[in-house]
Amino acid sequence: MHFVSVDTIANADQPNLYTPPLPLSACPPFPWSREVWEGRNCIFNLVACDNSFEREFAKFLDNARDVKAFAKLPQAFGFCIEYVDTAMNLRHYYPDFVAVDAEGTHWLLETKGREDDDVPRKDAAAAQWCENAEMLTKTKWQYRKVLQEQIQLDQINDLKTLTLSFANNTFLWHQKIKI
Repeated sequence: MHFVSVDTIANADQPNLYTPPLPLSACPPFPWSREVWEGRNCIFNLVACDNSFEREFAKFLDNARDVKAFAKLPQAFGFCIEYVDTAMNLRHYYPDFVAVDAEGTHWLLETKGREDDDVPRKDAAAAQWCENAEMLTKTKWQYRKVLQEQIQLDQINDLKTLTLSFANNTFLWHQKIKI
């Protein structure tokens, strides 16, 4: 899996590619003392999780029958998306996971337990990033936010079912907030 730096703020009609694609394998080793998942379909031998819901989600992605590969995006990798917060400050958003499904679609996935006022702005920026990345790389990218309170991961067997369950969450916010 590769990531690209694309413009999400200025002139979204004409996104720019800031750097060449960066493979996840370029992530330097980093220390981790929180929860982990020993993933089989992940580029990293251990999936560094910030909380138990992320660990549960990593386990889901690892066992989903239609996920070819996935990774938790560690901050050490350096991938972030710019967004403007409610106070009009430029901020950086660090999405949680990326996955590639059996059809070749790349998914930017955010797990969310609690939400603050900036979450809809982050969602809009992530959806815009996916649109721009798809336009620039000709690889299909989709964004989904997975809400902890609305999902029972042990009752779902594939990413397609999960992403269809949360399809409306992302696009309603993306339509409301223009970045």
